[in-house]
Amino acid sequence: AKNLEDRCAIYNHRRDLALGILKKCPKLQCVTPGGAFYLFLGFGAYLKPGEDMTSWCERLLESGGVALVPGEPFGEPQFARLSFATDEKSLEEGCLRIVRHIEKIS
Repeated sequence: AKNLEDRCAIYNHRRDLALGILKKCPKLQCVTPGGAFYLFLGFGAYLKPGEDMTSWCERLLESGGVALVPGEPFGEPQFARLSFATDEKSLEEGCLRIVRHIEKIS
């Protein structure tokens, strides 16, 4: 088992990997966490008129195969939560799919 310092470095690397990919979408808001293993992402600029984040997340799941947690329960209706507590390859692929989804709908 790795020590706490090693685990923190791994999660920091994963966070930075995800942010580096997702920042390719200029209107996507990315909130960098202070100590959690998820990103809070603002997709408000990409929502269709009258669409809520739950519906947007469902479209992403159907078209891109990526599951995000809508932000409504956290008090942020135009945001969704992305966990980076997974392996790097899966995280990278998921983030690239989000970018492709946004490019397709923009």
